[in-house]
This record gives sequence, structure tokens and C-alpha cells, in this order.
Amino acid sequence: MREFARGAYIAGMTWAEICEDKFLATLPYRIESDRWGNIVMSPPPRSRHGEYATEIAVLLRQKMSGGRSLTECPLETTEGIKAADVAWVSHERRASRSNDPVYLIAPEICVEVISPSNTRAELDERKRLYFERGAVEVWAVRFQWGDVLL
Repeated sequence: MREFARGAYIAGMTWAEICEDKFLATLPYRIESDRWGNIVMSPPPRSRHGEYATEIAVLLRQKMSGGRSLTECPLETTEGIKAADVAWVSHERRASRSNDPVYLIAPEICVEVISPSNTRAELDERKRLYFERGAVEVWAVRFQWGDVLL
């Protein structure tokens, strides 16, 4: 654990260290990292965000064969660890990954459920990062108005 006086964390934690940290596990925040390994926290999503993510994951599981749907999928990118709200990964791609706590190759489908705080620039960056890591499709879904932005 990379920690010093008064529980302050230093830069450069690996994703495995972040996942195993008992203090971080108690925080009510979504945790990602930046390209230097610094922890980036954001408020937990609203309950509807989770409901929509679950519905998308269920639909992907029902409609897609040969793979698995998951929520909060951690992906290592050039800008740190980012968590896709929902993903679908083929059995072949999933089997090719090591036992790391993070995906090094993006699942084939990565989905972001748009929150009120998301900016277009943030969504564009995530889209770029997911495609750079091998995603075949990236969806940005906003349910408030029924829009689906791809």
C-alpha cells in the first residue's frame, strides 16, 4: 500500500493496489485513475443511472450470444483506468485476458450512460480511449429524452 502520514495517498498506485485498499473500498465514490496513477473520484451515480445500466446489461445478455455483459468494467487506457458503465465482451476476448483486475483490451461493446454532469468533451474522450483499446462499438446513452448517441 502506498500511503504516508494521516492516510494521504501518493501518486502511482497500480489498479490492483487501488482495488485491494481497504480504506478506498469503504468510500461511497466511483474510483478511476488518471494516466499517472492518481486516484480520481466522482460522486456515485444516481439510482436511475444504475437502473439504466442494469437494463442495458440485461438486454445485451439476452440479445447477444457468445459473450457476457457486465457493469462497471475497468479498462486500462492511455489516460488511466476508466470504467465503462456497461460492456459486452466475447468469450474469446475475455479468455485472452490475463487474471488482471482490469481489462487491457476493451470489450467489443462499451456503453456510457450519460449523467447530467457528463460533458460532450468527456464522452468524446472516453469514446476515443475505448476505440484505442480495441472496442468495436461505443454507445453513449441518454434516457431522459430517449436519445442514443453513438
